[in-house]
Amino acid sequence: LISLLGYGVDAANPTGINLTTAPELRQVGAVMHSSPILVTNKGKITYTNNILGSTNREDYILFGTTQGLLHVADAKTGKEKFAFVPNEMVENQKEAFLKYDSTTGGLSKLYYGVDAPWATYTEYVVDSSNNLTVGTGRNSQKGKQVAYGGLRMGGRSYYALDLTKIAESTSN
Repeated sequence: LISLLGYGVDAANPTGINLTTAPELRQVGAVMHSSPILVTNKGKITYTNNILGSTNREDYILFGTTQGLLHVADAKTGKEKFAFVPNEMVENQKEAFLKYDSTTGGLSKLYYGVDAPWATYTEYVVDSSNNLTVGTGRNSQKGKQVAYGGLRMGGRSYYALDLTKIAESTSN
């Protein structure tokens, strides 16, 4: 798990680790069968000169990886907002979190992780600035944004994640 959090530590020798001086480890697994999807949490629809458009959008990209994580990144900046790690990945393929050159097995030991396609269900409401949002709208109405998906060859589970407050998430 320390490797998953971004620290390049020697898993075979876990004693005496100083996380303040440990090298950084940033890696993302392959996107095999989990097609990235666009998630829009907020935006305003415009109509000018017979052209439909939008402004003030909060867009995110959601995708699963063979490493075993579901990532949500800001569509404009590419910065990760958060990553979800199913417990099944921690139990069944924790080796995928280690440095890529420390794992062995080649084709006989592939990781599949969160490799299923995901989908979203969204209910927008209108806020006080006339934006469509999944947050709080006029008259205290509440929007909704839920992602549904599974592990495909990475496991047997399916998940539902509330994505209503992505803008409030922070991840480094």
